[in-house]
Amino acid sequence: VLAIALLAARLFGYEVGALCAVLSAFSPLLILLGASFMSHTTAIMFTAAAAAIHVHPKAQRLRWAQLAVGFFASLALITRPQDALIILGPAALTAVFRGFFKVTRNALSVAWIAAGAAGPLLFLLLWNLTLYGRVFASGYNLGASSPDSLNPIIADTFGLSNSFPLRTAVRQFIWTFARFNRVLFGWPCSLFFIPFAVAIRPRRPVLGLLVIFLATLTLYFFFPYYGFEYEARYYAPAALAAVILSAAGIHAGIGLITTFYSRRLPPEAARASGHALTAGILVAFFLYSLTYYWPAYLAPRYRNDYESVSRRPHEICSASISGEALVLLPAVSDDHFRYGSGLVYTDPFLRSRIIYARDLLPDEQCVLDEFPRRAIYRFVPTHSWDSGYLAKLRDRIDPADGSSQNRTDEPSESRSLEPHGREEISRKEREGRKGAQLMVHG
Repeated sequence: VLAIALLAARLFGYEVGALCAVLSAFSPLLILLGASFMSHTTAIMFTAAAAAIHVHPKAQRLRWAQLAVGFFASLALITRPQDALIILGPAALTAVFRGFFKVTRNALSVAWIAAGAAGPLLFLLLWNLTLYGRVFASGYNLGASSPDSLNPIIADTFGLSNSFPLRTAVRQFIWTFARFNRVLFGWPCSLFFIPFAVAIRPRRPVLGLLVIFLATLTLYFFFPYYGFEYEARYYAPAALAAVILSAAGIHAGIGLITTFYSRRLPPEAARASGHALTAGILVAFFLYSLTYYWPAYLAPRYRNDYESVSRRPHEICSASISGEALVLLPAVSDDHFRYGSGLVYTDPFLRSRIIYARDLLPDEQCVLDEFPRRAIYRFVPTHSWDSGYLAKLRDRIDPADGSSQNRTDEPSESRSLEPHGREEISRKEREGRKGAQLMVHG
C-alpha cells in the first residue's frame, strides 16, 4: 500500500497518493492476494518501490536512489519475472529514450542501477546452485522444456494452439476481465473512474500506466490458464496501474464537476459540490462492496477449505500430539495441494511445536533425517479431510545417546480425532486402516 501510494504521489501529487492508499488498502483483490502464499503482491511492492524511486525528481543525481532502483527492481525480477517486466519494461524504455543523447550520464546511471541489482541476482544464482546444482537454471517448465522443474506435471505453454484456439482465448479474456472489474474494489464497476484520468490528467504518466494495464491483458490473453484463484490473480500488474489511474480519475472527476458548477455557483460552493457528488458515488460503491460483494460473494467462496486448505488437520494434530513433532501430509491424486493445510500453520523458522511437510512417498527419509529431535507422524485423512488419524513413524531421537524407537507404522502408535471427540481406534479398525494405508503407498 505504501509503495503504491508513494508512486501515485510522485506521478500525480499527494492528494492522489492519499486516495490511492485508501483504494489499495480496501481492494479485495490485493487483500486476497496479500493473504495468500502467492508472489503477486510481493512483486507489486518491489516494482512499485523501484518505480517510485526512479521517478523522483532528484533520482538522476542521487547515487543511493539509483542503487535502490536496481535493488528493488532485481528483487521484483527474481520474485515474479513476467510481472516485473510488464511494469518495469515501459519505465526502462522511457529512461533509455530520454537519456539517449546523454550517453555518459545514462551509462553511469545504468552502472549504479546494475550495482544495486547485483545482490539479489547473486542470491538467485546461489539459490539455483543449492536447489538445482547449477548456477544457471530455472524451475519454470515452459513447454515441458526445463530439466530443472521440481513439478514437471505443470508444463506451461504460451500462445494459441489446437488445444487453446482463439475462441477459447476470447471467452477466457472476457470472463477474467469481468471478474477483475468487480474484484479490484468490490464495486459494480471498479474501472469507472479510469476514463476521467485518461481524459483529463497529464498525458505521459497516464500513458505509461495504460501501457502497463494493456500489456498485462495482452500477455495473459495468450496464456491458456485462467488464473481464477483469487478471482483474477494474473491481472495483478494491471491492478497496480488500475488503482493509480482510478485515484487519479477520482481527483480529476472532482475537478471536472467543480468546473461544471463554477458557471452557476460561487467558487467555494462549486468546489463543495464537486467533492460532495464524488463522495456520494464512492460511498454508494463502497456500501455495495461492504453489504453485498464481501458478505454474499467473497466470504462464502473463500472462507472454508478454499484451494484445499482446511483448519481440520492442524486442529487434529494439535489435540492429538504432545511435544515437538513433524507431521507429513499427503500430496497425491486429488489431494496434491492439501499439504498447504499444514504449511499455513508452520513457523517459517521451523521452531513451532508442530511443523508440517509434504509427504514425499516413498522418499520421506530425507525429511526425517533433518529433524532428529522431533517425533514424526504421518497424517492419514478421511476422504473429505474433516477427520483422520496419525500414524507415528518415529519417536524423537535422544540427543544424549542417539537412541530412538525404530521407525514404525504400527497401529498401536496411531491416534484419531473424529469430528465429535477424541477416541481410541479398535485393533480391528487399525489393522484395516493400516492395510488401506499400505495399499495407497504401493
